[in-house]
Amino acid sequence: PTVRWWPRAPPRPPTVSVTVGDISVTSISVETLPAKTEYKVGNTLNTAGLTLLVKYGNGSSKTVSQGFSVYPTKLSKAGTQTIEISYQGKTSTFTVSVKQADEVIEGIGVLTKPSKTEYVVGDTLDPSGLSIRVYTNNGHRDAYTDLVCSPTALSSAGTQTITVTYGGKTCTFSVKVRDADKPVSLAVSTLPT
Repeated sequence: PTVRWWPRAPPRPPTVSVTVGDISVTSISVETLPAKTEYKVGNTLNTAGLTLLVKYGNGSSKTVSQGFSVYPTKLSKAGTQTIEISYQGKTSTFTVSVKQADEVIEGIGVLTKPSKTEYVVGDTLDPSGLSIRVYTNNGHRDAYTDLVCSPTALSSAGTQTITVTYGGKTCTFSVKVRDADKPVSLAVSTLPT
């Protein structure tokens, strides 16, 4: 009889059971705030130094310093601003302080003229009631004090242009100046006794 020889199969390694846990992100939290947390209105958020603690469904966690998104990135309101961080479908927040930018006056304009706009030659300008609108990098505001008017001595008849100066900027308005009333005739009303 013919004997056939079959090669022997290699031994099988022992079977090991492995349980794979859920590796999806369950939560995120801020581990380290960014290096910069104080801004001025109009600045862009800087996330340098920001780290997140990411927790997974299998109980593990890790620290990440990139791969997340933040909103808003442009800081347009003064006060405490809440920043939202998103990472793999989960969110967390932190706050930054936003201060109003230093005011820069860009221009001014007359808002209301003074109450008195007609004068007699020799009068002094009365700026009561004068107000101006101040246009700045932060919007606009109205000013009623610290307004410097020139000239204040009204020495010639006609329309007089008055220059208002505030914060290094100028605007103008006009007043009317007329000659003083001069007598046209002279008469004695009562003779001496």
